[in-house]
Amino acid sequence: MNKQTRTHLGLLGVMQSELNAWSQHYYVTLQTATGEQRTLEMSPDEYNRMQRTLDSLLINEDEWIYVVVSVDDQDHLVHWSLFSAPYTLDYLNMLYEFSYSATDVVRLMQLIQGLSNVHLKSFLWALFAKENLAVKFVSVKGSQKHHHAYPGGLLNHSLECARITRNALNAISDYPKAELELATVAALLHDIGKVQTHSMDGNLSQEGFSVPHEVYTLKLLTPEIEHLKSQHLQLGIGLEYLLTWKEGKGFPRLESANIIKAADRISTGYDLKQQAFAGKPDYFHFAPAGENQQIFQRLN
Repeated sequence: MNKQTRTHLGLLGVMQSELNAWSQHYYVTLQTATGEQRTLEMSPDEYNRMQRTLDSLLINEDEWIYVVVSVDDQDHLVHWSLFSAPYTLDYLNMLYEFSYSATDVVRLMQLIQGLSNVHLKSFLWALFAKENLAVKFVSVKGSQKHHHAYPGGLLNHSLECARITRNALNAISDYPKAELELATVAALLHDIGKVQTHSMDGNLSQEGFSVPHEVYTLKLLTPEIEHLKSQHLQLGIGLEYLLTWKEGKGFPRLESANIIKAADRISTGYDLKQQAFAGKPDYFHFAPAGENQQIFQRLN
């Protein structure tokens, strides 16, 4: 019988160990949004790994350290994640509750927290401090009937594109860090216009019936981009360029635009491929998916 696990989000409290007559025990505490404080036992290896992760976090004075834990039916720690953010516990818990993948919300926070460029990091913290935008970004579908067409699909697709872009550019020796992080941010936000064209109930909004989501992507970001430009003009212009570039003749001025487009296609194609082969036996090597019933292939 599989053990049932529960997940908790909270402010990181005290990490401590206790030595009794027989053995040493290791604990971590967290405070949940209800004000409850939970103390969880963990293995020595996990304790040391959490301490190393905590030591590696670059924490600003306006940020709090959060921990997300999965525990078994006896409250033993099964899995954990750490991140820092300038948001209150109530705000983060609200996003957590609206999301369809707690893991993806944590990954979003970790992506932002991991940026070394202070201007891009501040830009994203300010953007996702907008409650209505953030709630929809973590909860709406990636599309109606095409790729990632499930609640939370937009966040999942956006994170995939950001990871593909970042990893691809990391493969280039000495690629400029600022340009790599700018491209990662652009990949994360390339479909954010869908928070305007997709409704929380899973249907298209009134705008979505008439206006392509691309129209709203830059419009929704304009206040934060203008502020970014006031802090670092080239980063702001570069973000506008990456979000609006269209494939055509020659190379883009920022070559990472090609990676972002490729990342979008790879994430989209792989999701459609998973749909195509869902429930199919292993000996199926070809299957159709999507509105056009495009044929996908897999290798076994």
